[in-house]
Amino acid sequence: MGSEKRSTPRVPLSVPLRLRWSGGDGNVKEEQTVTEVLNASGARFWLQGPLQLGMEVEVVNLNNKETARARVAWAGEAEAGHGQRVAIQFLTVKAAFWGSEPS
Repeated sequence: MGSEKRSTPRVPLSVPLRLRWSGGDGNVKEEQTVTEVLNASGARFWLQGPLQLGMEVEVVNLNNKETARARVAWAGEAEAGHGQRVAIQFLTVKAAFWGSEPS
């Protein structure tokens, strides 16, 4: 999530998420995390992962149980003790996904 122009501003907000994706071995992986920043079209967070650029994931907002499909728009290098910093972009923006957060 670089400095390119965005359609909506980033908001530093912690929202609990659950992500599901298909691993390289064909098995479904699942992990919970918390957002660092978000906007109407996506979010950035840490995962133990690993996820790769372009992968599709299912995202569940654990506050309101809304679900969405997203793709990995940015994937940082893994860092010891933290995991991997990842940014996702929703495939289709759903106004209800963040609830009362950014629209």
